[in-house]
Amino acid sequence: MSYVNLPPGNILQNLYLRERLEFYSKSLSEKKFLEIGSGKGYVSSVFLKMGWKGIGIDLNESACENNKKLGLAN
Repeated sequence: MSYVNLPPGNILQNLYLRERLEFYSKSLSEKKFLEIGSGKGYVSSVFLKMGWKGIGIDLNESACENNKKLGLAN
């Protein structure tokens, strides 16, 4: 099983994302992100919960509306 094959919201997927974020937090001075192809915002929501600020971009109009609900700049 790999990260790519995990269903959205899977606990292992969230743990993987949190581990990556903790790594990035130690390496980067600014907590900002750009998610291209943000879809329903699963990845962005983890970043936001950890205090990051970001932009989500998607071609799908409903995905962009969801990004606004999450508090992402669009």
